[in-house]
Amino acid sequence: MGPGAGGATAQPTANAARTLNITEAVNLRLVRKSGSTLYQRGTATGTLPGTVTARFEVSVTRVTGSVTFYPSSGGSLTVNVSGRPTSAGTVAEFSGTMAVRSGTGRYARAVGSGTFTGSVNRRSWATTVNARARLTY
Repeated sequence: MGPGAGGATAQPTANAARTLNITEAVNLRLVRKSGSTLYQRGTATGTLPGTVTARFEVSVTRVTGSVTFYPSSGGSLTVNVSGRPTSAGTVAEFSGTMAVRSGTGRYARAVGSGTFTGSVNRRSWATTVNARARLTY
């Protein structure tokens, strides 16, 4: 007997999209610096706890780059970031926006955006960031 000949046929199933409001606290340390490019690594605590890697292009008036989250639950999520300093000095504060660029595993089809604030020590390049985003995957 072929499919549909007196037996049940498999029906395609769709997984419902899941929406998640994310709140993260991220601590980064400098891995290396090449000109105006910073490479950092650290940890995230919050909705998606795990490890984080980052690559930033920095100038006096702007910071752009990408940040990849590796939640301990699996998969990865990469976001593009764009921000501006909101204060000067050795410890500078900044704020900006982020948008999901790509993901793997459960986050392979993720979309979303959010905002962040933080501070960076311009001597050690140690960075702390607080981020909020809405993610659909």
